[in-house]
Amino acid sequence: MSDVPMQKASLLAVVFDILKGQVEIALHKLKPESVFFDFAYWLPGLAVPLGIKCIFFSLISGVSSAYFLLPSRKLEKGQHFTELDLIEPPPERRKEDGWFTRESVWKAVKLAMDEGSEVGGEIRANHPEMERFLVN
Repeated sequence: MSDVPMQKASLLAVVFDILKGQVEIALHKLKPESVFFDFAYWLPGLAVPLGIKCIFFSLISGVSSAYFLLPSRKLEKGQHFTELDLIEPPPERRKEDGWFTRESVWKAVKLAMDEGSEVGGEIRANHPEMERFLVN
């Protein structure tokens, strides 16, 4: 259980951001090879210029993040989810928010695989470079 109630979580974020200066001093002194971060979105901006690798590690699952941070929920500042909010799925806005449908994926794959497709040609031409980038 958290010592900070959900209603005050936004205050925790403000306090956490105040630590930015102290974290920067610690990074300069300690010179670690890498740092893990979750809540401190500003950490890569401090660490990368010092040659420190940043690794994002979230204790919250991707499913939870997607469920709560969905733009269609439109949670206003100061509002909180109720139990009823979490029981009902959010309204669908598939076209507006870039949701992939089976049909849209099928069309994209067909477009990329067609022999005469310009998009498919570009993908095939750049495949070795993309593979090198992704593997290394």
